[in-house]
Amino acid sequence: SSGINAEYGGSAPSRLPNTSNFSIRGTRSRDVLSRVAFTASRGAACHSDRETPSPVLLRSGVTVEDALSSIRISFGRDSTLHDAEFAVTELTRALGKHEN
Repeated sequence: SSGINAEYGGSAPSRLPNTSNFSIRGTRSRDVLSRVAFTASRGAACHSDRETPSPVLLRSGVTVEDALSSIRISFGRDSTLHDAEFAVTELTRALGKHEN
């Protein structure tokens, strides 16, 4: 276990298969993403450049705290398992956590 307190967003029928949105509780997504070597977005796609919680996430029932710690990662046709593993490794490193 990594010790990271994360909450996965969206139910399978209502989400895009290549996009994951999750909140890492106790963090701010802007701070976390400033320490990783890949590109991702904060919150909802239409709100990633703002400091306030995404109204889209709030309307979907996400708490203010989870909205502010929300990270959205999308993968494309050319993405590989290595890309996904790299993202997990980078997030873990940025959070100062170590896999056991």
